[in-house]
Amino acid sequence: MYDELCDHYRLEPTRNNKGIAHENGSIESPHGHLKNRIKQAIYLRGSADFTSVAEYQALIDAQVAKLNQQCQTKYEQEKEHLQPLPKYRTPDYEVLTAKVSKRSTIDVRCILYTVPSRLIGRQLELHLYHDRIVGYLERHPVVELPRKRVSGKGKRRDRCINYRHVIGSMRLKPRAFIYCTWQSDLLPNPEYRQIWKQLKAQFDLEQAAKSSLKVSILLQFKIKSRP
Repeated sequence: MYDELCDHYRLEPTRNNKGIAHENGSIESPHGHLKNRIKQAIYLRGSADFTSVAEYQALIDAQVAKLNQQCQTKYEQEKEHLQPLPKYRTPDYEVLTAKVSKRSTIDVRCILYTVPSRLIGRQLELHLYHDRIVGYLERHPVVELPRKRVSGKGKRRDRCINYRHVIGSMRLKPRAFIYCTWQSDLLPNPEYRQIWKQLKAQFDLEQAAKSSLKVSILLQFKIKSRP
């Protein structure tokens, strides 16, 4: 992939000498300064809590813009000598394939994802971007998932469960909901979990599961229909 990148921009790659750490300094030092700028901006902001990824990205963009102002004059001089960009853009995603299991899931880089149940048994072509995964079936996009990464020391696997993908099919098999290893992920908020707790207290497990799944579908429809 690195060779393809160099070919795309007509660059000649070089290698550092093994054991000569300072040869990376021209890259690592500016990178360290940028990280420190971002850290200081968060300190001045007073909180590291952001309402969205976009808000955090805006803070980073602002710090990068300030840093780039320092070399704007040299950049304008350099632009006069830059070659035209390649005619075709190099892909900014990685391509994988995955078959959808009978549980309506795919396994991607140690992360278990749910996909719509209509895709069970189908072979998907996956385009892995840094922030999302787009699944294609016969060259048509059929699902887009937020990309997740394993987090936590010593943790090797994780999952990304969207109850909307499987709640309809589980209504036909309530026992699957009862014994599902990721049942907690199918109850996406405290409201759902409280309903499930009350139903278990009032009915036997199978009847409670049927009622809980029915309520989940109704609430899902209500949310989608809300203006």
